[in-house]
Amino acid sequence: MIKINKLSNIIGSEIYNLDLSKPIKPSVFEMIKDVFFSSHFLVFKKQNLSPEQFVSFSKLFGELDIHVKNEFHHQQHPEILVLSNKKNIDGKPLGFEDAGRYWHSDMSYTKIPPMASILYATDIPDSGGDTYFCNMEQAYNDLDTKQKEFLETLKAIHSYEASFEGITSANKNRGKLTEDQKKLLNEVVHPVIRTHNQTKKKSIYVNPGFTKGIENKNENESKLILSKTFKHCLNQKYIFNHKWEKNDIVIWDNSSVLHHATEYDKSQTRHMLRTTIRGSIPYLEIN
Repeated sequence: MIKINKLSNIIGSEIYNLDLSKPIKPSVFEMIKDVFFSSHFLVFKKQNLSPEQFVSFSKLFGELDIHVKNEFHHQQHPEILVLSNKKNIDGKPLGFEDAGRYWHSDMSYTKIPPMASILYATDIPDSGGDTYFCNMEQAYNDLDTKQKEFLETLKAIHSYEASFEGITSANKNRGKLTEDQKKLLNEVVHPVIRTHNQTKKKSIYVNPGFTKGIENKNENESKLILSKTFKHCLNQKYIFNHKWEKNDIVIWDNSSVLHHATEYDKSQTRHMLRTTIRGSIPYLEIN
């Protein structure tokens, strides 16, 4: 019998007794979606999926995006981005090793960011490598009316390369983009407050990883607005720490959640497969 356990009062649920490698009845999948959109992220424990099965499960949620870092695509399934510290025979990285060690919403630097991301942990270290999740919908709800009205007038500039420029907290040891990859990416502008395409609820949609500034504001004004917003959002009361176990599958809502991967002992293996579900252009619906 399928069981649902709430992980915290603020964010997250776990669904038990469901084998994702087997066909899922439409009624069961509707239940999964309902819990997902109300919880913002879901955990499925003790799964055992082939890459093909993982892609099939992911496609239940919609069309899959292909990540710009094509050197880390799964060889047979380019929809899968490999996150790993394993090395190939020639010593080159098998996957994206330092991905996500800063607060961000996946691919917010694209015109149509993914609705959701799904991560399948096949190898994990004994400690470290946790992932923090932050409920940006609740962070919006807790703003006072004046703050909401101000932020709803703003649009933010998002850029992949912002994470290399020291403007945000994402300035880490990361693989640079090739010239061909850079051609696929331009700066994009999204509303600072976005309306969820499914639930119609509002969330704060800026992040330290990829938000470069506020449109039509100078650098100092942008930094002040963003720093105040991040300070409000990244309060511990909005955050849940997920400690990974082998064969966890986690799906989170990029429209309403920020996440942050933590450091771990590099002498141990951390190997994960990630898919992303195509979303829609962020918009703000004025009530």
